[in-house]
Amino acid sequence: KEKTQVAATNKAAEKIMGMNLVGKILLMAMFPLIIMVIVAMLAIQSTGSATAEKMAEQELITASFAVEMEMDALSPNGAYKKRGTELYRRNVSVNDNMTVFTTFRTKTKLVLQFYYEGECLISTATEDGSVATTGDAMSEKLVQKVLREKTAVFDDNVEINGKDYYGYYA
Repeated sequence: KEKTQVAATNKAAEKIMGMNLVGKILLMAMFPLIIMVIVAMLAIQSTGSATAEKMAEQELITASFAVEMEMDALSPNGAYKKRGTELYRRNVSVNDNMTVFTTFRTKTKLVLQFYYEGECLISTATEDGSVATTGDAMSEKLVQKVLREKTAVFDDNVEINGKDYYGYYA
């Protein structure tokens, strides 16, 4: 009877040791797999963020061209100038012709701001997309790049009325 108990105990011990061995093998296999999943998730997040930012930039570049085409339709080949707090292109007031830009804002959810020499004269940043006049100024560094160097600038950190936006200055 003792031999059968010893044999049964030995068999049970072998099963437990065998399960421990399987558990150890699973753990050894799972550890690198978990590390690979974490690295892949970080890589996907980084790539996704970069891709989203690039798409936002391209959308803003396209919107900038659309706005410039509307300005050309409003007053072809006109120079911009400021009279008081109003923006003009040639002798046509941009302020008086904002319907197309408020519609643009409503349909695209993009905020348009019209600057003259670094001062924001017109903005569609209101909740209902209506036109607001604001005196917010661009930084001197940004004015230098856009006006003097004739370089468009993409900014991934623009705050308008307490909300964060991507910005494109042209």
